[in-house]
Parts: sequence; structure tokens; C-alpha cells
Amino acid sequence: MVTTIAAPIIVVLVIARGDIAAWRDVAYRDHALRQAERYVSDIDNIVGGGRQLATVIAQSIGIQAVNAQDRLPGCTSFLQAMLTASPGYDSMTIFADNGDTICTTLAQQSDVVRLRYGGLMQQSLQTNAFALGGYTPASAGRGAVLPIALPFPLRDSTRRGVVMLTLNLDWLHHQIAYRDIASGASVGIADADGTTLVRLPVTAGTSYVGKPVSPAILPYVRASRRGTVNLPGYDARPQLIAYIPTSEVVGNSPNPSRFFVTYAMPGTGAEGWADVRTIQLAAAFGLSLLLGLIGGILLFVRPVSSLLAAARSWSAGDLSARAKMPALTAFHVLAVAFNRMAERLSADRRSLRELNLTLENRVHERTHDIDQSRDRLEQQMVERGKIEAELRRAQKLQVVGQLAGGIAHHFNNLLTAVIGSLDLLRRRAALGTANDDSHHINSLIDGALLAADRGRRLTAQLLIFSRAQRMLPRPVDLNATITQLNDLLVGTLGRGIRIDLSLAATDSPGMGPVMVDPGQLEVALVNLAINARDAMDTDGDPRGVLTISTAAVRLPGDMALGPATAPGNYVAVRIADTGSGIAPDLLPQVFEPFFSTKSPDRGSGLGLSQVQSLAVQSGGDVRIESIPGEGTIVLLLLPRAGLALDCDPPVSLPLAAKPSQKLRVLLVDDDQLVGDVIGELLTERGHEVVAATNAVKAIEVLTRDAQAGGPGFDLLLTDYVMPGMTGLALIATARHMRPAQPALLMTGHASFEPGDTIDPDEVIRKPFTMVELLTRIEQRSAA
Repeated sequence: MVTTIAAPIIVVLVIARGDIAAWRDVAYRDHALRQAERYVSDIDNIVGGGRQLATVIAQSIGIQAVNAQDRLPGCTSFLQAMLTASPGYDSMTIFADNGDTICTTLAQQSDVVRLRYGGLMQQSLQTNAFALGGYTPASAGRGAVLPIALPFPLRDSTRRGVVMLTLNLDWLHHQIAYRDIASGASVGIADADGTTLVRLPVTAGTSYVGKPVSPAILPYVRASRRGTVNLPGYDARPQLIAYIPTSEVVGNSPNPSRFFVTYAMPGTGAEGWADVRTIQLAAAFGLSLLLGLIGGILLFVRPVSSLLAAARSWSAGDLSARAKMPALTAFHVLAVAFNRMAERLSADRRSLRELNLTLENRVHERTHDIDQSRDRLEQQMVERGKIEAELRRAQKLQVVGQLAGGIAHHFNNLLTAVIGSLDLLRRRAALGTANDDSHHINSLIDGALLAADRGRRLTAQLLIFSRAQRMLPRPVDLNATITQLNDLLVGTLGRGIRIDLSLAATDSPGMGPVMVDPGQLEVALVNLAINARDAMDTDGDPRGVLTISTAAVRLPGDMALGPATAPGNYVAVRIADTGSGIAPDLLPQVFEPFFSTKSPDRGSGLGLSQVQSLAVQSGGDVRIESIPGEGTIVLLLLPRAGLALDCDPPVSLPLAAKPSQKLRVLLVDDDQLVGDVIGELLTERGHEVVAATNAVKAIEVLTRDAQAGGPGFDLLLTDYVMPGMTGLALIATARHMRPAQPALLMTGHASFEPGDTIDPDEVIRKPFTMVELLTRIEQRSAA
């Protein structure tokens, strides 16, 4: 039976010795490639574990709470704990994308710099993906490492960070060395640059780690596919070298391995298989095969069944199962190898379970700490908001109380004067003595009018100060306004005050019209001049010099500006006096409402408040400097008009003895007393007056007049606020019926309703004197 089996085998081997040699060569090379592939899988598993660890770190609460401006104190301790729980890693570092170190386990700054500028961090940021570095040599106190990097987004920011881990090459060598290597064979693992990371087996006295692969094998590092080549090995002996390049995708991995792996076997392949020895060995092989076949039938079933049972348990997740084989058998060696593999996998599973449990506990503790800190911060913010709200409320109440007290004080004084004067007039009229003492009667009338005029000016100043009165700004020639007011100021301030004007030329660079309400500007200038006069009045005889000057000013962006002042071009009015000055402790209060250093009969304390309100509402600013005993300087900044327009300040027309023409006036006011007084005045001046008590009746008058073919009205004089329809709506309706209808709007309100607009020249504010009303009527009728 043996001869029958062996003879055909020997004949086949002799006839097909060439084919056998070729088959043996192919098998030899395939074996080498399979061995290389195992080591590629081993190192890819290790790097994959590093990637998972970097992902866990990047996604943990402790690291996600870090941003580029707030380096969380617990970050370094968190990394240190992770490093302790992760054997095989030399360091862990978190970098920001600008290179700043957020936290690290490294103590030496040189080690941190080496990682920062190694190029791996920028590579991972540019690709926004996991990146693997190359061989990094040892430093003082630290061995050679293999760095890996993973980018991640920083919290509440468009910035990113990078988790950088360094894998210890000595530990990597220990993990790779568990496989048995055939006698005479060697394994080499290099990075993408061809630098050796692992060399097995280790040769005493010789270290290949950190050295480049041999020049002969270097071209295959970046080959397009795996292969084998007959080349001298590390020791220059002829070897068959199987290689897997860095671009090769191994197994089920979606990415290239990024490692160059070689497996070298002695010899060059199938040499010697074509000689007699090969035939003899083949014959022996055939005989052994026969005997093995007989013995295998007897011994194979039980061992294979045991291995299959163990394998089924392992695939089901039970790594405690073991394959049991009789000693001194080939199956015993195989069983031992499989049992070792199961033990190693079981140990790795326990380590991973413990690591996950540790990470979960740390994440839970850190999350709890962060939640408590957030709750405390939110509570503090709520309490702070309550305190700020109470403070604002207290400040508002303080201002309201101050205003209410000042207004009550001044208006009580004014009303006392008006009521007293009118009461005396009524008593004298009742006694019939009004014509006996006309001079005294006139003084009582003048006193009542003066008190009423002071009330009117006080109301106007209050409205400006509160920013409730609507400003009507327009381009105003500042120099012309000051020149016109000069005569008024000379008479108002007295002969003892010399007024010096130093006005910049209108055509000089930077000068031009300013955007301001002309009426309020005149009031502000007069207030400042009167304040200067009072400061130079020490003994009832004011004497000194008042200097009024103008100049172009440009405010730069880096200058401290007022709340409504923006950088740009302004025109400044400087008013300086030689008076007694203001004490430094009183200077911060001068713009407060009703604050005054004068006696109660000489000022309301609203003059400077009105000046400040005018400046702020116009988009400018006001500043004051004072030296006690030397004088005070007030600087009023007004914004330049956008265009260099030709403009002149408003000019008051003198009131003639009789009007130039008789006017037909439609008077509309819902206040009967006001309508009667104005109607009587206009009638006295010779005008024809048709009165209506509201807008609806006025429209009826206009409609009847138009239907009757009447001449129309030369002027529509109407109040603003009336029941049913405002004066502005009435004017619009009248102009719809007659487009060129002249009109003058009377209003005592601070501002108009939203959407209401009107030409400032068509508005006269209450209260007004009869002379002011007649002047404006003649101006509007002449327009």
C-alpha cells in the first residue's frame, strides 16, 4: 500500500519538478506576505486604539469646557489621570490652533516645543482629520516616541484644538514582539519616511530603531502595492523580503496603514527543489503522508472537536474557554497558542472595561462640578440684576424728586406773583380807583407779565432739559447769529461788561454752517452770557471782559467724547469770562437741574442744563473749565452741517403800528379763553377773524366758503392738540382743498406725534406774547 501511494508521488515530482519549484516559490512568497500583513494588523490595532483614546479625550466634558481664552484648571489633572490609566503612552497634550499650550503632562518646555513645531499639529488642522506622525527621537529623560494628533472644536468659539498623544516605541516593540518569528526570519516596521520603528528579533549590541532602512529597500516604502523582492537584509545577507508599503489598505480598514512593514526570510525562494534531495524529501513526504493519514484518522477527530468547541465559545464572547489537548502532540502546540491568544484578549477586555468605568466616573464627577458652578453663577447673575434694577429705580426716584421739588418751588413763586398782581388789580377795579393811580396799575401788570414770562422760559428750559421738546435743527451761520446777538447782549449785560468777539472767518478751513435749532441756540448763548455777567458781579456793579470766539475743531477717534458725540468735524463756541470762577467741588454739579450758586431771584438753575441738552440733542457736547478767582471757560461743540449751505439766522421783524394789509384769518382753538384773546387781538389789528372751536367745524367753514365761491382765507391759525383731529391733520386737509393755503400752528406740547412733520417756520410755541404772534402772522402772510 505504501509503494502504491509513494510511487505515483515520486513519478509526479520527477516529471513536474519545475512546476513544483515554481509552486514552492509562490508559496514561499505568499507566506512571507501573510506574515507581514499580520504585523500590519497588529500595529494598526495599536494606532486605532490611540485614535479612540484621543477621541474619548476630545469628547470628554473636561476638555470640551476648555476654550482658547479660558484654560480650565482641571485640564492638566484630567490628562494626567488619563495618562496613568493608559499604559504605553509617554505624554498627552492639548494645543490651541494658534500653537498655544492649553494643558499638558509634559514638564519640560523643550518637549512641548518639539511637539508643537513638529508639523503634525498643522497637518491635522489642515486636513481636519486624525494624523499620524513619524519617528521622534528620544530627549532628556524620555525615550523615542510616535506622535498622533486629533483636531476638535473648542467650546463657544470658531477656534479649534488638537489632542496630541505620544506612543512609547519601547512599549510598541513589546506589543509587537509577542508573535513567534521563524528561525532566520526578521520583521521591520518603519514610518512613512523610512525610519525604523521596530526591528525583530533584537540583535545584541545592535539597534536599528531610529535608523533609515537600507538604501536598497527604501524605494519600496511608497510603492503603489505590496510585493516581494530578493535583496540584502539589514545584515547584508541574501533574503527574500516581503513588503507592504505605506499606501496599502489592509483587511477591512478604510484607510492606508501609514506604516512600511517588511518580513524577511532566509534564501531567495525555491532553490534546491529541483535536485535529487527534493525528490527524496518528496518520497519521504509521501510516506509520511500515508502514515499520517492512517494516524490522523485515529487521532484527528478528538483534537479538532476540542478546538472547534473552544473556538465556538470564543466567538460567542466566552474568553474563559480553553482548548484541551494531549501533551507532546502538534495539536497541543496549536491549542497552547490559541489559549494564549484567548488569555491576551481577555486581559485586554478587562483593561478596557476598567478604563471605561474610570472614564465614566471622572466624566460624571466633572459634569457634576460644572453644573454646580453654572448654577452658582446663574444665581449670582440674578442677584446682581436685582441689585442693579433697584439702584436704577433709586436713581430715577432721586431725579424725579429733585425735579419735582425744583419745579414746585419756582412755579409757586411765579404763580404767587401773578395771582397777587391780578388780585390787587381786581380790588382796585372794584373800588373804582384804577384810573387814579395808573402808574401803580401798570407796575402790577408789568410784574404779572414778567412772572408769566419767567414761567414760560422755565417751561421751555425744562422741556429742553428733559429732551421732550422737539428740536427743529437746520443749517445756521454761527458767526452771523453771534454778531446779531451782540447788540442784545451789550444792553443786557450792562456797560461795565466789555464784549470781545473773536470769530473765525466763515471761509476758513473747517468753518461752515452748523446743524442746530436756531431759537434754542440763541437761548443757550444768552444763558451763557448772563451766567458770565453774574459771575463778574461781586458788589452789584458787574465789571469784566466777556470773550466770545469761534473756531473749527476736528475730534479724533481716540479722544474721550460725550455720549452723543462722534469723531468728526465740529464748530466750537468758546465763552470766557473774568469772573470769580467756580469751586472745584461744585464744578461736577453745574449741569444738574435747578443747581445754582446764585440767589433764588436771579436764576432758576436750568441755564446750563438747557445748554447741555441742546448740545447733546444736536449731536455735540459742552465742556467747562474754571479757576476760582480767575474766571470760567465754557466750550460748546456743535456739528457741522453736511453741506455748505447759504444760511442766515432768523431775523425778527419790527411790529408796525398798523398791518400792511387786512387779512382774512380762520382761527381754530378748542380753548375758549385762548381763542377769545387771540380773536380780539386780531380784530383790534383790523383783521377779519372767523373762529372755530375744533377741526371738524373748521373744515365745515372751509367747505362752505369754497362752495360759496368765497375768497378763501389768507391764514389758517390753528392749535395742535384738539379733540378728534390734530391741527396738523387740519392743515393737511385744508391744503388738499387749497394747495397753497398759508398756515401757522400753535402748540404748547413738547413734541409732535410719531409721523407728524411740519416746516419749523410754520410753528409758534405757547406761551407767546401778542407781539410775537402778530409778527409771525405777518411773516406767514407775506411768505
